[in-house]
Amino acid sequence: MVKMRILVVIDLLVALQAVDYGVKKLWEYNNVGKRYEDIPVLGQRQSEE
Repeated sequence: MVKMRILVVIDLLVALQAVDYGVKKLWEYNNVGKRYEDIPVLGQRQSEE
């Protein structure tokens, strides 16, 4: 009975990691070019000449 509970907990953790990975990849795919890291001039000051 204890082994069964341990296996259920391990399965839940693995499934949670898989869902988290999939959601992250989907979010990155949908937001390419829109992220802060993708915009090179964001945060830089323009010289006033």
